[in-house]
Amino acid sequence: MPLSIPNLDDRTFDDLCTEALALIPRNLPQWTDYNPSDPGITLLELFAFVVEAAIYQINRVPDRTLLNFASLIGVTPLAGETVLQTLTRAQQAAAVRTSVVTGDDFESAALQVAVLQLTVQSITGTVIVVSPFDAVLGYPAGTRVSGQGSITTQLNSAIPANSVGLTQVVVNDVSFASSLSAGDTITISPIGRSKALVQTVALQLTVQSTAEAVIAVSPFNTVLAYPAGTPVSGPGGATTQLNSAIPAYSAVLTQVAVNDASFASRLNAGDTITIAPDDAYPPDQFVQLIVVPTTAPSLAGVDLRQTIFETLRAVSLISTYLKVTDASYTELSVVATIVADSSSHMSTSVIQQNVTNALTTFFDPLVGGTAGTGWPFGRSVFRSELYQVIQGIEGVDHVQDLLLNGDPLIGEVPLNSADSLVSLTGAQVTVTSD
Repeated sequence: MPLSIPNLDDRTFDDLCTEALALIPRNLPQWTDYNPSDPGITLLELFAFVVEAAIYQINRVPDRTLLNFASLIGVTPLAGETVLQTLTRAQQAAAVRTSVVTGDDFESAALQVAVLQLTVQSITGTVIVVSPFDAVLGYPAGTRVSGQGSITTQLNSAIPANSVGLTQVVVNDVSFASSLSAGDTITISPIGRSKALVQTVALQLTVQSTAEAVIAVSPFNTVLAYPAGTPVSGPGGATTQLNSAIPAYSAVLTQVAVNDASFASRLNAGDTITIAPDDAYPPDQFVQLIVVPTTAPSLAGVDLRQTIFETLRAVSLISTYLKVTDASYTELSVVATIVADSSSHMSTSVIQQNVTNALTTFFDPLVGGTAGTGWPFGRSVFRSELYQVIQGIEGVDHVQDLLLNGDPLIGEVPLNSADSLVSLTGAQVTVTSD
């Protein structure tokens, strides 16, 4: 329902005169002549006339202001277009424009960038003939293609960048193509997953206790780095600087070291300290958007990241600093010796391949992890989970030996950073009968 236009002020000339006359006895009791012939009354009526004219102008929004409102969402007047027509276009643009504010907003919006939706015309083998389309970005072989329901496959042949009037798509899976009918829609998605790391630029921390120049605070995490010398402010306008840098991607930090012990000594439990660069404003936030392509990680491409940045920057808050990156990867090698189940009729080669496939899938950035939705960013690898994965494979009795990065005892392999995934550099599986 449209908003009603507010009446900023409905006072008339007579209302203003009456209001002013009522103030005379209280403020100027010696003024007793209220007749129109009195010079003071003449000036009062003149001012009421001027104020009424000013109120009329305030109560109206001029055309140039209306056009400035439209320009805020990127709509400018066309040649020969009336103000009302420009505002109508602006209203339509605002209705479909979605702002991204939270981490979830950025993650879901990134998945929709550069998505191609094509209408099927006919199918021959793995070749899908579609309605003509243009491609600004390139889509390498291996890019995910989805059809009706949850059926997916990959591009078998790349779609070159800056292509015009393309009419066919070649996929890997003939059964995928055969499941389609004329009029169906296929979707080509270059981004398989995204993760937004969000942090307010100005860190506000709650003091727990102090000891000399070390301030114990409630646990906090960081995405940004804060070098030594970054300003620190406390209650009452007191300021100092960091003595020790706070690294980026730090987790569960509980203390801050500052230059001035007297600053720390004035703090009490429950006080708030703020760590922020000189040019930071309280609402500023930093968003690192990590994107994982549906192809190999090395094929994410600068052009795709730039397209995501430009698309999301246009609909994010002006106080948001956005950075779009590929995921980083922590290398992991697995060497496993497995004892086959004596009651199983599966060959050792089949068991070996099944275990290797299970390990590869478990660490996959798109379908790995215990939930099957991709390995969680920054999550450590635990030996116990690998035992569970391997011993869940048919034909496996138990795991005899398990080395993670060559270590037979390590229980946890931490990832390099909060934006890191696992790169399985090798899975050597040996199957024995005893």
